[in-house]
Amino acid sequence: MIMDVGVAAYIDSLFNLAAHTTFLFIAYGTGTTAEAENQTALVTETDRVAATTEIISVYFPFDTLRVTGAFTIGATPPVVTEVGVFSALTAGTMWARKLVGATETGASSFTPPVTSTMYVHFDFSMRDSTD
Repeated sequence: MIMDVGVAAYIDSLFNLAAHTTFLFIAYGTGTTAEAENQTALVTETDRVAATTEIISVYFPFDTLRVTGAFTIGATPPVVTEVGVFSALTAGTMWARKLVGATETGASSFTPPVTSTMYVHFDFSMRDSTD
């Protein structure tokens, strides 16, 4: 879900009303509070990193932007229940937040080495904005 401040930043950018805000950071956390347009942060943020973005498709109904972050994790699989896209590595504006339901990486058979990389994707479709 795109947050109120994310919509405002998009409109500012689209119509050149203010300095452009870029959203190049992704975070994950363990919060389970329902998504709401007025949220400004993840409920319980665990980690945040610089993100890469790519357009998966521009054709409806598969119009999708993917934001990806590579997180360094230890031997214990992290719990991931929420993901957000931000304008800064710390604090900043949250453009969008999404609950991902059950833990994405916490299967009991998942045993990474002492340090490994976990990739978190936030796929956003314009269809999500009507949820």
